Amino acid sequence: MKKGIYTTFNSHASQAMSLMNIKWFHTNGLTKDSIETQYKFIGCVSDESKMTTSSLASAKKITDTIMGFTNPETQMSPEYCAGLWNTIQNTKLNIGSPCFSDFIWMNQFMALVTSRKLKVDFVCLQWYGQDRNVKNSIRELKMNCLKAFMAYDRPIWLTRFALNPKFTKEKKIEFIHAALDVLEMLPYVHRYAWDNLNSGANALVDGMGYPNEIGLAYAGTEGFGISTP
Repeated sequence: MKKGIYTTFNSHASQAMSLMNIKWFHTNGLTKDSIETQYKFIGCVSDESKMTTSSLASAKKITDTIMGFTNPETQMSPEYCAGLWNTIQNTKLNIGSPCFSDFIWMNQFMALVTSRKLKVDFVCLQWYGQDRNVKNSIRELKMNCLKAFMAYDRPIWLTRFALNPKFTKEKKIEFIHAALDVLEMLPYVHRYAWDNLNSGANALVDGMGYPNEIGLAYAGTEGFGISTP
């Protein structure tokens, strides 16, 4: 199973995750945000300010994998990002690319990765559907994953994905069932994570950490047994 979750901290996060049948999670940071759970934690250098020697050293104690900057296209140029990359790869951890949505930005960055022989073990893609049709959204999701794999020839991690928040509850449930089937099937998609567990229009749980109907769909038909990380 490839399924994971992106979450922000609240006191019910650990309980909520145990009901989602996931394998891993991330917080868009290098720490677990005090979330105590047996699921595999993947660190993320969310922005340049978090990329300190001490924070990276601390991350190495709790994770074997880190992902690059989130939404780098809004923070820095591809050239500037590539210039920072040695600090990340010096951790000698498994390293994911910046978590991107803009292919033009990513094409430029990955060209620098190739020319400078930088370490990028897998590609971190973000996708947020805007179409109000479920079938069109699934088609777009599949095409974005395939496009990233064909362009960069690395395993794809869909680090944050969600759909148009204006979908009806019924359409959200239909989308989730179809998306999970597709993502589990695609061999080049190695992990994926819903955005997010407990916040926003696409939250999977209520304020007490109990699954809503969308959360029940993401948990899947296998029930609520705790998955082995």
